[in-house]
Amino acid sequence: FTPGSSVMRYTYTLIKDGTAVQGNTVSSRETTNLILDESGKYQIVVETYDYYNRKTIVKSGTYYIDKDAPVIKLGSDSLKMEAGAPLYPMEDVEAYDLQDGDLLERVTTNYEELNLKNEGIQKLVYTVSDRAGNTTTKTMVINVVKNDGFGLMMIQLGIILSLIIILG
Repeated sequence: FTPGSSVMRYTYTLIKDGTAVQGNTVSSRETTNLILDESGKYQIVVETYDYYNRKTIVKSGTYYIDKDAPVIKLGSDSLKMEAGAPLYPMEDVEAYDLQDGDLLERVTTNYEELNLKNEGIQKLVYTVSDRAGNTTTKTMVINVVKNDGFGLMMIQLGIILSLIIILG
């Protein structure tokens, strides 16, 4: 706030989330800089006093400050799977933000870059950003192991046994 030439003094009040958090009376030759560095809804109310001690109230617009990073929750931070088995990367994933709410639709991954047919450790990276540009990244470590065919054989055997019982 920079006071006009007729202002002798002014008082400002910083309101955060509906509560006055800071205030001061300032002489007319001083300017005031306020730094809004915490998340919240802010407004500044200034009362100016002229030569005749007449008061004028000026209110700023509303400032929404978002410094909170969004949150990503995974069902697990690690996974062991057989090579070539299907993976559903968004299963058991949550993403939200204090200001924006549910952000699941904004989550991106590097899933397309992974080769889950090859054995070894791979990293599935999840990233989400809120409207204010705060970003969070979370990584799931995937241990891809050799597909020995045993699991597939057991599934096939289960299907055959089920058919025998049903057709019986």
